[in-house]
Amino acid sequence: MNEIIAISIREVKRQTKSKGLLFILIAWPFLAALLLGGIFSHKVVTQMPIAVINKDGGQLSRTLIRFTKASRSFDTQYYLDSTEEIQDYIFRQKIVAALYIPKDFEVNVKTGKGETLTLFVDGANLVTANLSIAEMKTIVATIAAGAKLKILRKLGYSKDKALALISPVKMDVTKNFNPGMNYLNYMPPGTWMALLHQLILLFASLVIIREKERNSFEELWNLSKHNWTALIIGKLLPYFLLFFIYFEIFYRLLFPLFGIEFKGNYQLMLVVSSAFLYCTLSLGLFISVSVKRSIDAIKGVLLIGSPAFLISGYSWRLAYMPWITKVFSYMIPL
Repeated sequence: MNEIIAISIREVKRQTKSKGLLFILIAWPFLAALLLGGIFSHKVVTQMPIAVINKDGGQLSRTLIRFTKASRSFDTQYYLDSTEEIQDYIFRQKIVAALYIPKDFEVNVKTGKGETLTLFVDGANLVTANLSIAEMKTIVATIAAGAKLKILRKLGYSKDKALALISPVKMDVTKNFNPGMNYLNYMPPGTWMALLHQLILLFASLVIIREKERNSFEELWNLSKHNWTALIIGKLLPYFLLFFIYFEIFYRLLFPLFGIEFKGNYQLMLVVSSAFLYCTLSLGLFISVSVKRSIDAIKGVLLIGSPAFLISGYSWRLAYMPWITKVFSYMIPL
């Protein structure tokens, strides 16, 4: 036990001598967390700039445009004349979507012929594209239902009968875990854990190789009294305790600061966080004893850490990944 304490104290003293490493270890996690959390502080995407081409000009098309203006998702900024202008405005990132209302739109709807509206979206941004499509579908469905209701009422149907014909099957949607589809509840916790994962991996990957480069491994070995277990625990214990404190700060301070709800068993979360720490430190230690230079250890961290978030199953479900990707995902503790 004394050997472990002595080695841990030695490790803390060594790290505090380097201002650069001390900044990365102490200040950077919180600065980066505030930055990443601030990106999603609006929680949901609103007021997306869109354009409209109205070739009809009738009352129904004006109602449709009024509905888009009333939507919190859209900000109708431009009225264009051609689809070429739409392509140009999307390319220059002046708009994320554009609605094309064809000629005789109102006449065709009222006579029962039906009509097709065209929504141009910027497919390069999946978030705004999917949100634009979903929101415009809702608006168009509302307008179409209203137009059909008027037609049925003119044909003599009662209001209740007409509504039943318009929507014979209704669907209630229950959104579990994130009912508001809030990006703040979804993205920051995952990116924060990925950030801590990188830092844990980085410092653990240097614990042995830096001793060898400094020709101080013999001193460390003697301090451990030739006990590998004491040496490894003593070197990694300061990082385990420090990052465990970071988890506490993230859960108790940063989550409430950004209004992120924490639902579940807090004690169980700390147990899982401890297991995450143990596995990540072990992986970093494996890198440290496998390389010959510190630069190679850093390369190993980048090689593992860079794709870790993408293949973790957080942003893209593991079920939809190739089996070989799943194998690597299971090997990385994130």
